[in-house]
Amino acid sequence: MESLSLGQFIRKERMSLGLSLSEVASDLACSAPYLSGLETGKQKPSPSMIKKLSDFFQIDINELSSRANVITLENTLSKMPAEQIEAVISFYRIKKQANSSSTK
Repeated sequence: MESLSLGQFIRKERMSLGLSLSEVASDLACSAPYLSGLETGKQKPSPSMIKKLSDFFQIDINELSSRANVITLENTLSKMPAEQIEAVISFYRIKKQANSSSTK
């Protein structure tokens, strides 16, 4: 797969479908200027927009996230050994318990 930035990818895919900025923006429930900003790299996508783009262009969300330099929990955990995942879960359980104890 070509090494395109998120914006380059969006523009290439949109144009290959023969769609205007307005048409894609309408389907994604965003403005055409915002979508244009994503294409030019002047805007950064939110996690929910990455999900919408993933669904719209039918591309794996982790692939799209990496193009946007966004770290997703799923992407991070998929690269970790099981023991490390368990350690992270244990840490957050302990932290959650400590936080709930301090608020009582």
